Amino acid sequence: VRPALTIVDGVTAMEGDGPIMVKPRPVGFIAMGTDLPAVDATLARIVGFDPAKMPYLQLASAYLGNTDEARIEQPLNGVLRSWLQLAGARATK
Repeated sequence: VRPALTIVDGVTAMEGDGPIMVKPRPVGFIAMGTDLPAVDATLARIVGFDPAKMPYLQLASAYLGNTDEARIEQPLNGVLRSWLQLAGARATK
């Protein structure tokens, strides 16, 4: 059965050398979508990774969905990036 919806819990993220040596970081968001690779690629971009350099996403885009940023509807992406930068600045104080 192919999944119809993916939901990513980003309420608390982990930062550091995981999975054991991490520091919890409050982020406070939830992402969801019907195109699983698109959701993963969008979240990768938000945290600063290039999906084109992630082999599993390239493979997923060939068979499961889309990772092309120009073809992914991301109405709040710019707002979310700004919010994450602000949250990061607050967390380091």
